Amino acid sequence: MLFVAVTWSPTHAQTTEIFNYKQVLAGPNRTLTVSINTVNRATGEVVFGGGDSRGPTTPGLTFTWVWGDGTSNNGFFPQTKRYADVTKNYVVRVIANYSPTEKDTVEVLVDFVKGKITPVALDARFRVFLPSQPVSLSSANGYSIPATLRPLPDNLFTDVSRADFEYLFQIGSVIEHDFVNGDVVMPGGKFEQYALRDSTFGGAYALWYTRPVSFGIGNGFLKGADSDFSSMYHEMAHNITLNFPASYQYGGKTDGPANAIFSEAIAQIFQHAAGYELINNYQQYGLDDIWLFKLKQNFTSNVRFQRTLFNEYMSAGMPFQTYYNANQNDAKRNREVLQTFLTVPYMFFRYTEEQGKGYRAPVKRLMQFLGRLNADWLKRYDPKTDSPAANAFRATLWVAAISHTFQRDLRADFRAIGYPVSDADWAFLNPSVFSVSPGVVSVSATAGNVASVSVTTSASSWSIANAPAWLTVSPRQGTGSQSLTIAAAANASVSSRTGVVTFAAPDFPASSVTVVQAGAAVNSCSLTAGLSGSSLTLCQGSSITLTASGSQTNVAYSWQRDGTALPNITPMIVINNSGTYAVTLLDLNNCTATVSATVVDGPVVAPVIAAVSVTSTGAVSLSATPTGPGLTYQWSLSGTAITGATSVTYAVRQSGVYQVAVSNGVCAATSPPLTVNVATGSGRVAAESAPELLRLNVSPNPSSGRFIIRLQLPEPAPATLLLTDVSGRVVQEWRLKASRTVHEQEADLRNIPAGIYLVVAESGGMQVVNRVLVE
Repeated sequence: MLFVAVTWSPTHAQTTEIFNYKQVLAGPNRTLTVSINTVNRATGEVVFGGGDSRGPTTPGLTFTWVWGDGTSNNGFFPQTKRYADVTKNYVVRVIANYSPTEKDTVEVLVDFVKGKITPVALDARFRVFLPSQPVSLSSANGYSIPATLRPLPDNLFTDVSRADFEYLFQIGSVIEHDFVNGDVVMPGGKFEQYALRDSTFGGAYALWYTRPVSFGIGNGFLKGADSDFSSMYHEMAHNITLNFPASYQYGGKTDGPANAIFSEAIAQIFQHAAGYELINNYQQYGLDDIWLFKLKQNFTSNVRFQRTLFNEYMSAGMPFQTYYNANQNDAKRNREVLQTFLTVPYMFFRYTEEQGKGYRAPVKRLMQFLGRLNADWLKRYDPKTDSPAANAFRATLWVAAISHTFQRDLRADFRAIGYPVSDADWAFLNPSVFSVSPGVVSVSATAGNVASVSVTTSASSWSIANAPAWLTVSPRQGTGSQSLTIAAAANASVSSRTGVVTFAAPDFPASSVTVVQAGAAVNSCSLTAGLSGSSLTLCQGSSITLTASGSQTNVAYSWQRDGTALPNITPMIVINNSGTYAVTLLDLNNCTATVSATVVDGPVVAPVIAAVSVTSTGAVSLSATPTGPGLTYQWSLSGTAITGATSVTYAVRQSGVYQVAVSNGVCAATSPPLTVNVATGSGRVAAESAPELLRLNVSPNPSSGRFIIRLQLPEPAPATLLLTDVSGRVVQEWRLKASRTVHEQEADLRNIPAGIYLVVAESGGMQVVNRVLVE
């Protein structure tokens, strides 16, 4: 490998953030996944897989595929695209059309041209090797070493070389070593890691106890630029954090049924924090924009999985559980352990993103606290005991560690999500915090109104660094945790005002309280009210917005419908509810103004179509009801408009989906689609509603990786089944060519990693998705 004469270390952080996890943590939950199954760089043919558990389910809506070459089309998964020019790359946008107004978009990169890496010199003590020759491993503590480990053959390295893989892994090793502040066991004065192949395993695993340190890579993990680098950083994080701290390592001590609450949670934090640092400094590490796109997608998809499990944890009633009950095969308990330990990094990421200062400093401070591990801590951690006391200590350990990291007392936050935090354990762990709560307080406009706040700190002293002149804080300085008061002078203005009181303590960042003081009472009675419309007509399925306005800033809104109170909101949305709507505006002097409007439901137009007859030549004759003066009919066949009136004779031997829209000039409605099948020359017609959706069942679910997929169709037809992970990568594909109403397929995938997978079934242009949990 050729290195340029530049030394790069993770302390040289780039000033402009180009990537974070904010949208994944706080944006809408995403169910759409897209993957590239195969790329033929000779012919330009690309096969895309993926799926969406949400649908789309609205008739007529599918996925929009914007291919990046100026073309697009609509359709379901999978899709095949042939590119004419294979000398450049394409960003493909896939849009899920859930409704005419609700959509989601995912982008994937078709990389006919591979990304480039220009390595820079990194600390050689933290090299990672993917050896082509056998490596002799020894055990540092008597744990067994898998006999299935082998060197990595040359045929695994196609579009990304062995040396580039080693370089990309070494970047993660250097970053993660910095996270532990250098406090790690260094065999022979270095921390080299060796990645070896285990063809009997579907995932990857750490071997933190071997010398040299190593990890196993299962089949399918090395996929060139599409490899799961996030998972590789996860395994390296195990190796580093379980050899940390150097004087009293977590590895070998926290092992046992309660190991995951530390080892898995900390590895998740490390892998994604390292991904953040790598991506935001990608140019300094010698990576180009193609690698930037790939790495952003890889690390983001794994954080999305954490959010999914956090939501599952909350929906399940916050079952905090740290003891893995493997011997009893307790699937419910073990699922709760998975939900619990993924809640830790999810919360850590949220606090980090709220702080907005990057991941390096928070992780280093987290490890400063966790580096205090000692025999007394370990006795309470008690990794081989399932007891309320041990469970509470493991919860409190993380709450104390994260509180220490962000220098805030977060006990209330974690208790709100079901953590059994122990105040006695908190005092025992003694995290360094400096926080003031609540963060926002309110006082009235009159003088002398007092708000109470509490300082929680392990600092020796604190003081008021800044406060507006109209606020009086007592006391202005103190030692340790205590309560204080904030009093406001009278506010003569009718407008409210806001002031910030800043607290300071040695060696801690400042903490603050925002004080909001109400405005003075309104001295005059001047109030107007307005409501749009007086008599408003609604059509079936439509809605109308009623708005109200007042002339004063301090106004309360009171809505009523036919004398019954409605929620105090403005504007007010009414959906198909006729009646008299009134809004009353009330100011501080009890002056009122009331305006009302009457909403009238429009006429109901519900067209119904039916097949009447088939002529001797096979023409279809249909009619629509109701009939009446002033009605306009618009017919369509399979989405294409046709000329129509109250009835239509059309389409010799043309079967398809017929639909009619009827309007009276004010209101309109569309019939349910009607499928007409013409039996040639028989003089018969069969009419039915649109076919029933596909039915997909997976059992058992959860499973060990062996399960039955059962797909029921509305009529006999071939089908395709795909099993993908949550990021859209295809794990297994089955093409069921026989025309059957019910297809059954046995899946034996006991070698794949545990987690959530998607079963995607497609037949006749329809698609259905189900989830399966592999434990």
